[in-house]
Amino acid sequence: MGLTFDLSPIGKIIIIITMFVGRLGPLMLALALAQRVYKQPFRYAEEKILIG
Repeated sequence: MGLTFDLSPIGKIIIIITMFVGRLGPLMLALALAQRVYKQPFRYAEEKILIG
């Protein structure tokens, strides 16, 4: 629409940051949902110890 030319430098920086976050947001959401939970291949032994 040609409005970016009329913005102040601070306004342009805000637009740049907003566009950058808009590109990264869906990517980060997809990566967060795609992460797999890996189960540990071992378990520590548990034992009740009687003292006394």
